[in-house]
Amino acid sequence: MSKTSLKTTVEWNQVNWRKLERRVYKLQTRIYRASQRGDVKTVRRLQKTLMKSWSARAVQAIFNAIRYKTKYVLDADIAKCFDRIDHEALLKKLNTFPTIRRQVRAWLKAGVMDNMQYLQTSEGTPQGGVISPLLANIALHGMEERIKQYAETLKGEKRENRKSLSLIRYADDFVILHENITVVQRCKEIIFEWLQGMGLELKPSKTRLAHTLNQCEQEKPGFDFLGRVIN
Repeated sequence: MSKTSLKTTVEWNQVNWRKLERRVYKLQTRIYRASQRGDVKTVRRLQKTLMKSWSARAVQAIFNAIRYKTKYVLDADIAKCFDRIDHEALLKKLNTFPTIRRQVRAWLKAGVMDNMQYLQTSEGTPQGGVISPLLANIALHGMEERIKQYAETLKGEKRENRKSLSLIRYADDFVILHENITVVQRCKEIIFEWLQGMGLELKPSKTRLAHTLNQCEQEKPGFDFLGRVIN
């Protein structure tokens, strides 16, 4: 293991994960309580705090995926995820009873006010809404399992293949990790096809193939996930 990767490993090992979990839990509890009393302003303020918090973003799955082996990584971003989610595909995925389905549909179609100007919403989930992050996560749910299904088709034991291929996601940012570059390239194709079913696509300018330790073609080692450089 190189000095660079060893340094990163030591830094991650020094993270107090229990302390981070407690911080996240406390923020989540405060958000819930503010929501219960109808304090929308506080809910949104705390949601922003949680989203920007290192405690919430510190994705341990990445550390576990690269701690023993260097790997190729697809560092990907979904183009205008919140703005482009297909309403009908989302409602189908919710798979709820008619009353809730009608309520969510009405909310999605209600439009938004931006600087005193009304804008219709024929697709996507209005950003800033309390429920938007939840609906976006529902829309993207299943990406990891689709990748794991592909892993089972690789040569070798299915269980080990599933473990060796990792997809780690936070909201609409995600990375895919595997020691074989061909596997990662195929995963990009699979995810591209999967996203089309939700009316989404990868953002070319923010999607790159790299390696956790070595230079990959013209890309420098490592990747940036949620504002933190990892290598």
